[in-house]
Amino acid sequence: LGTPDFESQDGFDLQMKGFVNVGCDIEHLKLTQLESLPSKTELQASIEAADIIAVSGGNTLFAMSRWRRLGIDILLRGAWERGTIMCGGSAGAICWFDGGHSDSLDPASVLNKKPNLSDREKAAWNYVRIAGLGIVPALCCPHHDQIQSNGVRRSADFDQMMLRNPGEIGICIDNNAAFVVEGDKWRTLSTGPWEHARQGGTVQ
Repeated sequence: LGTPDFESQDGFDLQMKGFVNVGCDIEHLKLTQLESLPSKTELQASIEAADIIAVSGGNTLFAMSRWRRLGIDILLRGAWERGTIMCGGSAGAICWFDGGHSDSLDPASVLNKKPNLSDREKAAWNYVRIAGLGIVPALCCPHHDQIQSNGVRRSADFDQMMLRNPGEIGICIDNNAAFVVEGDKWRTLSTGPWEHARQGGTVQ
């Protein structure tokens, strides 16, 4: 599901490379353009047939809104209940949680980008909490170790979000790391810094 990045072909090719390399059959469900949607029957059949559902990074707010409009949220929860593997990075991680710390208001991440924004306008946005599918009972902060185009460190902003929601659990995921949930158990994986990964470094 490439809904968060509006079905970018480059994003799809990058995310699916590993699946292609191990011989997976891949279907790309395109939901951004309403005039060319698959039928409800086709969408249901595709999601029910999937062994793995991978969601791209991108704009979490757009993806969650589109899925709820089309009933995809219900189909995804049904897939999880059947034991389908659910995965993704960034927006594709947030979506499985109760909610997440999102950069969906970044003008560079929206579907219809405004042209000719000044540098100041490009940086004039705030992180926002987006409601997810509620499969993992926690708040997710991807890119926890990063500073994005608004100049605000995500870790610091997420701390403030958690202080506003003291009864909730926060899961922070750095770049090049993964949070894996299997039943009632969890574990973390990491390739370490970018340089380590680029040099073929293994998962720790």
